[in-house]
Amino acid sequence: FVAQWYDQSGALNHAVQGTTTSQPKIVENGTYLGEVKFDGSGLTLGNTDSVSGAKSYCFVITTGSDVTNEQIIYMRAKNGTQYAVCGIRNGTIQFRWYENTSLDRQIAVLPNTTYSIVATFDGTNTSSFVVNSIQANLSSVNIGGSSVSGERLGVKTSGVNSFTGDVLEYISYPSDQSAFRTNIEYNINNAYSIY
Repeated sequence: FVAQWYDQSGALNHAVQGTTTSQPKIVENGTYLGEVKFDGSGLTLGNTDSVSGAKSYCFVITTGSDVTNEQIIYMRAKNGTQYAVCGIRNGTIQFRWYENTSLDRQIAVLPNTTYSIVATFDGTNTSSFVVNSIQANLSSVNIGGSSVSGERLGVKTSGVNSFTGDVLEYISYPSDQSAFRTNIEYNINNAYSIY
């Protein structure tokens, strides 16, 4: 089970879970999985890192057999309320951002399939949301500047909408990485041979 997913940046923003019954798996039946497995039962990892302004998020996930019910892969919160949310619902991967309005972009997904997800924010407007090199533009809405705190993998802050699937990698930047997005995508695909 994963009690701590180490932050490789040196900033010590490790994703942790101290409650053993809420820890996702990394070994199953004595076999190392190579990814962090969430089983839909409320398993989660998180930290209290805060960031404002520009932000970028990258994930490599494998969906479970159900891509119709709402599931939270990742979220950040502001004053305890979800703000940046990456999830699965109605056969799509969605990235949703709440500011003065809810901005939601979706790209269709299949069950039991691996995906690369990259979302970048320039601090004023959403810059891009890309899944397996397919881009849904997220511009012209002022959504990116709020201060958000805490990163959470696998479930909403309220403990519902648990993710059923695997997280192979997640990276968050306190900056706009849109200028490097194609390089990030290339490196992810080169490592995982997704598309």
